[in-house]
Amino acid sequence: GAVRTVGKDKSTLEAALTNRKQSADTAYGLANSLAIRGDPELAVLAKNPYFKDALPTALKEAKAQGVTPKEDLTQFLHFVKLSLDDMLDSAKNPTQKSAITRNQMGSVQDVKDSLVQWLSRKNPAYEQARAQFAE
Repeated sequence: GAVRTVGKDKSTLEAALTNRKQSADTAYGLANSLAIRGDPELAVLAKNPYFKDALPTALKEAKAQGVTPKEDLTQFLHFVKLSLDDMLDSAKNPTQKSAITRNQMGSVQDVKDSLVQWLSRKNPAYEQARAQFAE
């Protein structure tokens, strides 16, 4: 019912989803174009075992898209965040074999939240893109 207030019918919903993707692509493109640098706080985050667990998927996605952590840190860290999202989503789905247990979800959520907070402070355009996408 809530979706119908926005999406109305299938074609209207598809148009809204397309518009959302285009807006997000533009906003994240701006955020990704801004250079940021790591710092000791990020180094501590990167030592978290769940952050480390998210790295292989993030590195694979970065390689597939021609992104290098050194030159595109915001975009690379976004891939880490998406990998953490996937870990959380898989733990919520009882039919899926999960990389983490429900008991570990809090720790994964904490490192994800810390990463997003760090990124948002270093790159306000990233936070704006996230807020726009969520809206």
